[in-house]
Amino acid sequence: MQLQEINQIIEHIFNIDLSTLIEALKRSPNAQGYLIGAISEFLLMKNLENKGYALKRITEKWHGPKLLRHHGDFYIRKKESDRWYVLESKGLKSNTEKWLKLNTQSGLKRFLQKWNKNANLWNSDKEVDEWCENNFENELENLKVKILMTHFVSGKSKQRKINTSRNDEFDYVAVDVFLRTGKHEFIFANPKDLPPSESNSNHLQQNYVIDVLVHGKKENVSISSPWHRELDEIWDENKEPIKEKDMQVDERELRSWREILR
Repeated sequence: MQLQEINQIIEHIFNIDLSTLIEALKRSPNAQGYLIGAISEFLLMKNLENKGYALKRITEKWHGPKLLRHHGDFYIRKKESDRWYVLESKGLKSNTEKWLKLNTQSGLKRFLQKWNKNANLWNSDKEVDEWCENNFENELENLKVKILMTHFVSGKSKQRKINTSRNDEFDYVAVDVFLRTGKHEFIFANPKDLPPSESNSNHLQQNYVIDVLVHGKKENVSISSPWHRELDEIWDENKEPIKEKDMQVDERELRSWREILR
């Protein structure tokens, strides 16, 4: 797509030029976050289509009471199959390091000691403490630890008993690790394989630590069960598919906000 065409599209949708759009985005973290989410969903769709899947977007403006198993972003099937399932697209929790107080000595040591019991990146708590003392930063933007953590917060409803997703609202979940790696790469899980919430066994936990990156010691993402690099690794054609008569597909492709107001 040529720059002239890009400018024409932006002018048609927003009635501004490209430079104005960029300046507006620079001043609005919320808009940046929403746009990152939209980009992530688009790239996920293209990624899976190239790997033999067909996807349809689930409508957001649902007609009537929303059915339990349709709380995802996409209906998805293998291209050679007629069995549809539901895929949810997620990003990472954006403020994990602040939330865990990793910009404090005590918070950093506490988290890394707990995580290291399974990761075995250091041989002892003493080694963890020494690393923290030598590498501690109190400014969040300078932290040498990055946590890939999910965020499954959802509002309560007649179907939900607590403020997280149920494990039967969708069949698969894809997580884009972009916010911690700078690359739009996707990992996948079956929600039934994720440890349930301690408050309700039918619900997911709010947060799962997928991996931790440590500057100078572990800089590449490692994925282990229940997380997978490829959706094919957990795809199950024997599961009960979605009934096509229940599907509500969003087939709109808005050309401008003015179309919404018509």
